[in-house]
Amino acid sequence: MFRKTIGVLLLVMATTDGAALTRYSAAYNGFAGTALGTHVIDDDGRVVIDNTTDTVAIVPDSAAITANHYRYTARMSNSHNRAGRSYRYYSADGRRHNRSRTAAGIAVNIAPGDTTLVMLDIHDTAPFDDITGRREAVVTVTRGGNNLATWTLTEWLDMGDGLNSVAAEVIGDRLTVMVGGRQLHVVGSVNVSRSAPTVGTGVAIGSAACVSLERTVLFTTDDKNTNIDTALNATALEEHFARSNDAVEGFYDYLDRDMNEKRARLGGRYTIALVRDGDGYDIIYVGGAIVNPQEWYTGRLKGRLSLTPFNANYDLLWYDATGTEAPAESFGSLDGSSILSLHFPLLDTTMRFHRRQ
Repeated sequence: MFRKTIGVLLLVMATTDGAALTRYSAAYNGFAGTALGTHVIDDDGRVVIDNTTDTVAIVPDSAAITANHYRYTARMSNSHNRAGRSYRYYSADGRRHNRSRTAAGIAVNIAPGDTTLVMLDIHDTAPFDDITGRREAVVTVTRGGNNLATWTLTEWLDMGDGLNSVAAEVIGDRLTVMVGGRQLHVVGSVNVSRSAPTVGTGVAIGSAACVSLERTVLFTTDDKNTNIDTALNATALEEHFARSNDAVEGFYDYLDRDMNEKRARLGGRYTIALVRDGDGYDIIYVGGAIVNPQEWYTGRLKGRLSLTPFNANYDLLWYDATGTEAPAESFGSLDGSSILSLHFPLLDTTMRFHRRQ
């Protein structure tokens, strides 16, 4: 059955391209490729890490990243963030201390003597004042103890001790931070130069934090696909469709999906345009990106439908939210001229769009 859900296709399957990889680690597969498998798994099937030291604990992924472009995501909860509570930790001399605010997140660009942290701290602004106090989240980016960016949020996240995702998209020296309870939202970007050609990633647990980790996802790409600009903005597309006699051409809005969530993810609501080109159609991005919205603009090529010998069926070239080609054997189909279905058999996934009238 199709489910109506916000959606942008993100691939989380390993690709055959030599420079690209995806590592999807969770409790059910023992967090393969990470040091997390050495930690206790709770009744919910999550890894629990209680950091009682006075420094940030980093549990690394074993992957060595040489790609210029990668994204790392961790979905976790921090139970040590309750209003009016403090949590123990010990300094190097063995003395016990207490801390009322704790943070957890991810480490990226890990190199010898150099690590960048993206940390999430959820707390109450006035723990003992029910009238003026409120829950808020602070997202920080630090490098070597130096603060590079800070954002304060009051939405998008589970402000209790529920699960939240923290993600970083690294493209060259640009780091984009995304967080969310149900879906990722871009918080902001910061310039972070890379100190080594090969870097790593990991989960970061702040002092006195207690993290329950559901999964991590590491995706890298060699960016072989360039950003193709069709030079068709919204006005040009509308004018083209007003003159067109092709019943397939037009704007298509996201409708629903049938998705294997172990193999693909949704992260936005796409509007696309189909424009005739030879014996097929260019798929042009119009709007709706949530993951990597800074990279998508109206007129950027999203893919192509190429004619096959079968009526209303097309070979599909599709660029996911990172600009990477979807796996081979993908295809598109049209139900009349109103419903466009994009099929990704190797991901056990289908997305549907409806033609705007």
